[in-house]
Amino acid sequence: MKKLLTLTTTLLVLFFISGCDDCKDGCCKEVHILVDAYTNSPDITFTEFTGTVSATASSNHVYYYYVPTVPQKVQFFVGFETPNICTKEHLNFDFGAFASNVTQDRSMKIFGEVYWGNDDDELILYSGIPTQNYLYAGQLADVGLKQQFPDGPATLRIFMTVEFETLGTLDLDKAYFLEHIEFINASYYYYEYV
Repeated sequence: MKKLLTLTTTLLVLFFISGCDDCKDGCCKEVHILVDAYTNSPDITFTEFTGTVSATASSNHVYYYYVPTVPQKVQFFVGFETPNICTKEHLNFDFGAFASNVTQDRSMKIFGEVYWGNDDDELILYSGIPTQNYLYAGQLADVGLKQQFPDGPATLRIFMTVEFETLGTLDLDKAYFLEHIEFINASYYYYEYV
């Protein structure tokens, strides 16, 4: 498993130009996006979430956000925005998080989210104290964009998130996240509107 993880420690943004026979509405270029963060990577970076995410998926870039709840929670996530998505095909979004082999003592919510127009969808992969050395994975399937974007390309935002009650400081929260989660990722295929 470590060899497999090592092989995918960098950002994979693979573009496949398909031999699409149906170039209807300018939708001919198939694209695969995978964004991930490996917590054992020396180049992992953290950025406070201020409401916007990068339009470019980048590896090992983790956002954090303090949820104004009582008790206060912190979220660590990978996220990006994708414009020019063809709306003729429904999309499938894959999410994953791998819990490390370190015993955990606090509950986590592990979930993926997709936002498009005024719609959103959330997939909770797990809520509770995660099992050591366990992959939490799932898929949001058959997501349609045509209702929100009937006349043209869609734009969406995708997030893969780990949330837990804060330990009181950003340094303590980052250390807990890095120690207990080995990686988080989000992936999907779509046709680009060209």
